[in-house]
Amino acid sequence: MDKDTRLAIANEIYAQLGGVRFSLVTGARPISISETKDGDLELTFKIGRNGSKANRMRVTYEIGPDLYKVEFYRLSKSSKTFVPVIVPVASRDGVFCDQLASYFREITGLVTTLPTFVSSK
Repeated sequence: MDKDTRLAIANEIYAQLGGVRFSLVTGARPISISETKDGDLELTFKIGRNGSKANRMRVTYEIGPDLYKVEFYRLSKSSKTFVPVIVPVASRDGVFCDQLASYFREITGLVTTLPTFVSSK
């Protein structure tokens, strides 16, 4: 997969989560885009404080079935060895694109959109 295709898919995943509004409300920031050995695309986010205690989220786009795998985990350093330790928090396979934001909300407890105000005029 070429760089432009990877970037287009990553932008689409970001948009499906809510894009800039998602980042503003939740504190999530994309930190890496990578390709798995199976040819799937992974987008990793650093996320703000939330009820699940996770500080990272990985969304893997599985190209064949056109589904997502979403993983939440906590990345911390061991107090003795200062080696990064990954603590899994939650994971789900087979997530559809329209379920990404609701699954994020289910795990973290964070609302992913800003309210929309409509004028009464």
